[in-house]
Amino acid sequence: MNTELLDRERSSEPERPGSSVRLRPLDRWFLNLPNWNTKRQYAYWFKRFEQFTGLSPEQMLAKTRDQDGRFDIDDLTKQFYNHLMAKEYSKGTASTALHITRSFFAYNGSPLPKPPRGLVPTEASFEQRKSLSLEELSKMLEGSNPYERLIMRILAETGQRRGILTALKMKHAKDQLTGRQAVVFLIPSEFLDKDGRNVNKAKISYRFGLTAKTVRLLAEHLEERSMKGERLTSESWLLADVEGTPLYGERVRRIVIAAAKRAGIQHTVLSQKLGRVSSVHPHIFRAFFKERMLELGVREILVEEMLGHLVKYRGAYDRPTDNQIREIYTKAEQLLS
Repeated sequence: MNTELLDRERSSEPERPGSSVRLRPLDRWFLNLPNWNTKRQYAYWFKRFEQFTGLSPEQMLAKTRDQDGRFDIDDLTKQFYNHLMAKEYSKGTASTALHITRSFFAYNGSPLPKPPRGLVPTEASFEQRKSLSLEELSKMLEGSNPYERLIMRILAETGQRRGILTALKMKHAKDQLTGRQAVVFLIPSEFLDKDGRNVNKAKISYRFGLTAKTVRLLAEHLEERSMKGERLTSESWLLADVEGTPLYGERVRRIVIAAAKRAGIQHTVLSQKLGRVSSVHPHIFRAFFKERMLELGVREILVEEMLGHLVKYRGAYDRPTDNQIREIYTKAEQLLS
């Protein structure tokens, strides 16, 4: 987060008639954003753009004073978009960042050329209300490599959002990965990913688990990383690949979509908001997990708790203990595998 920009914006006062104080272009831009959350988002992405270009806002605006310079800045915004896509951000996130950076120039009287149609910001992520059958999941796992199988098994057994998976570290397993039983993960209310973003949407602490079988697969994966020379510590990313590359949300999406295509269960559907989209996507595993847990007879309030939803507190017995979660995952191993 660009706290320097926000602190400066907070302390800035609007110009008054006759005042000799003149706000800088960035301050003036922030003053006209509608609310604090929007300011935070704009500050974050514009700071990333500054770091990418190595230019200050004033230097950027100075370059747009002539046509060649404006085209140079226009190219830099597109290169920034491609940079984010290469870092495996989603297209929606990269498009939003592109829109934010370009709006600075438009507000300051130096609008850039209209971006190509494929780079315009998209709507919110599509969440189709559909689940998977156990047979479909088996087909997806069969045609995948060990790392892809591990990621999809964890999605199926936890129902977690992509962001949570990307932020898991060795320490969150609480030294349980050497055993032969189900493990329990504790997710704090502030759960930061590699970019410093809190990926815990409800901002409440909660627990979920993994079956003993998947724990063994995870332990084998970690051993392979160690054999390749990675030094694993409590701060190591738990679900990095065998080369030690941290897991990104976009990579999770690509793994799921490709596996569904190989299994012959992927098809394209139409969304009023997004147009043509894939019918099988990572969010579908949340519905899969909930259905399997309810089949096992797990109370719905406990299922919602393990999904990280904010549920009405009804007493101490509504919060699952580590032992309760382990018992649930011991029973669930055959059903989820």
